[in-house]
Amino acid sequence: MIRSDSGKFVLEAALLFPFVVTATVALVFLGLFAGVQSTALSAAGLAADRAAFAWDNSHKNPVTGSFLPGQYDGLYWRLTDDFPSSALSIRKMEAALATIGAFAGKESRYENAVWRRKVSVEATAAFAAPDVLPAIGRVERTLQRSEAIVTDPVEWVRTVDTVRLYWPMVERFITPQEAERMVEEFRLRPGAGREAPAFRNHEEAVEYLQQLVGGAYKRIDTEEVGEYRRIEAYDRHGVAHHAYLGTKNISDVRDQLLKDEELLGKGLVKGVVWHFFRRADTGAIGPSDKLRKELEKRGIVIVIHE
Repeated sequence: MIRSDSGKFVLEAALLFPFVVTATVALVFLGLFAGVQSTALSAAGLAADRAAFAWDNSHKNPVTGSFLPGQYDGLYWRLTDDFPSSALSIRKMEAALATIGAFAGKESRYENAVWRRKVSVEATAAFAAPDVLPAIGRVERTLQRSEAIVTDPVEWVRTVDTVRLYWPMVERFITPQEAERMVEEFRLRPGAGREAPAFRNHEEAVEYLQQLVGGAYKRIDTEEVGEYRRIEAYDRHGVAHHAYLGTKNISDVRDQLLKDEELLGKGLVKGVVWHFFRRADTGAIGPSDKLRKELEKRGIVIVIHE
């Protein structure tokens, strides 16, 4: 028989307090998780939209669309370089990725189905909750993906007008066999190959990279690792590009990796891209699995020129 109930409020509060605190903390981190997802999705959508917006000219600033007079891509780039693995397409996507800042991982993809051209971007944001929240604590990063359709209204109008003007002439004077022969000759002309080059030494790879991205050597001082980082191709958007020949392990490039992480963290560069080229004598190319994970973890973009 209970003689007094004077302490029941304290007892109930003591029993409920841990559940209230746990629920409150869980709600806070749930909000943080939603915020991280929203940030990654927003960044992926922004990069995809900017790439699609500036797709007709790789010299355009992806943010403002500005470019200097006379800066255009080749006259026939839509026929020879507008495919997923081309150097021109890679350069356009890199320029857009560089505008959204550092993430745990950034990847872009371009699809050209002739009737539809699409840019897709994936942004990975790091996230970790306390171990006391097992349902959330296992989530180390969140991946968000966005797509944008490439439109080219000026080229569409020009193509329609050209077809209207020349199709009657083509139909009357050129046979299907002759047309096929002319297209084949154009496709096999010198310099139209699509295979990525292989290099004998690092200097050749750097020279090719500088021409590819329109960059030049630049030295930036560092404080945490070494004295400075020598950027092999610093482009007009403030993105640092580096060339690596053959296969690389993390032990080969640890200092370079840490220096690039410092440059990104301090905002001294807008982005860092590591380009891996095939070695001509062995055919080797690309980073090791461990190095790839470390690069993605630090927000460094990886491009393998296969």
